[in-house]
Formats: sequence, C-alpha cells, structure tokens
Amino acid sequence: MKAIALLTAAVLSTFAPLLAEEAKPAVPPALLPWNGVWTPLACEYDGQQQLNGDSKNGIRVSIIGAEHRMYLITDEKQMLGRRLATSQLEVNDKAGTFVMTIQDGYRKGEKVHGIYKIENDALRMCYGPAAKSRPTEFAAPKGSEVFNETWQRANMKK
Repeated sequence: MKAIALLTAAVLSTFAPLLAEEAKPAVPPALLPWNGVWTPLACEYDGQQQLNGDSKNGIRVSIIGAEHRMYLITDEKQMLGRRLATSQLEVNDKAGTFVMTIQDGYRKGEKVHGIYKIENDALRMCYGPAAKSRPTEFAAPKGSEVFNETWQRANMKK
C-alpha cells in the first residue's frame, strides 16, 4: 500500500506540470496573428506624429494570448524594460476590429476601439476612445483623438 502511494505521488509530481500546461486556455484563433513582440514604425495621434528615431527604439509591445503589454525598453541588449500599460484585447477578425480595455497604466479602466490589418509582419492599428465612433480608415486627423499606428514584428533572435 505504501509503495502504491509513493508510486502515485511520483507519477503525479512528474506529470502535474504537463497537466497544468494543458489547463491553460488556448489562444483564440483571431488573436494568433497578433501574438508576439512588436516594434513601432510610425505613430500619429490627433494629426501629430508621435515618434522619432530614438523613441521608436525605446518602445515594445508584447502580445501573449489576449494580453497586450507596452514596455519602455531600458536595456536594448538584454531587452529589459519597464511596463507602461497592460490591456485586455478582444478581436473580431472577420470585421477587422478590436477593443482594448486598459487594465493598468495611463487611462486605467478606459476602453478604446478601432480597426486593424495584419500583413506579413506588419500590424496597422487605428483606434480611439470607445465613447466615440470607431475609426473607419487608417487616419488620425486633428481633433479626432485617434491613434494611427504601424508596428513591425520584432526579430527576437540574437
């Protein structure tokens, strides 16, 4: 009896990590193309360009499952940084639309919504406050309170 209990404990301790891994929720198919690390190519807000060469190098977005995290990179070689914001992402791939709920950071608790397009390793996003109409084109005219961004999938190989 004692041998069976020890054998059961050994089997459970061996396979418990695998069982826990299986218990994680699968990434919804609509979010699979979003997943990865992204670097900014361009960002316009309310009719104004927001990024220059130096600031482009210092920002990264990591999307894992439905979690969107923005980082300020403090060590480019080690890819270390400070998290600026975390958002929960909902995507409708048929309509090419998304909603992000900001969970922490600047504008915590607010929602934004927008349109997107992913081609090859480029992600285009145009979004604004959920209290306003969803953008219908990739533009951020003055007075719109809209962001128009282009991101490139990062090559994480060293």
